[in-house]
Amino acid sequence: MPKPLSEYLQAFFAGKLQDKTPLEVQLRETWRRLMGEEIAQATLSLQLRKQTLIICISDPLLRETLSWQKPELLRLWQGSGYPNIRKITIQ
Repeated sequence: MPKPLSEYLQAFFAGKLQDKTPLEVQLRETWRRLMGEEIAQATLSLQLRKQTLIICISDPLLRETLSWQKPELLRLWQGSGYPNIRKITIQ
């Protein structure tokens, strides 16, 4: 379930949403919910380009592990309200 607008406004005024679009914020919140705090913190960025979700991970071992789980990750995202995602790239 999406956060109330008041939470986004508080984050914005606290400087936590400076250069992020609403889609980027939404992707990051979904990722945190799907994968947990530890993986979310190791995630540098999430971008959606032409039905491809690009996930940039800072930890090389985690990046490799997630690369092997792309089919499962794709199903998770599609089941979480993103049926337009057709491919996942881990960088």
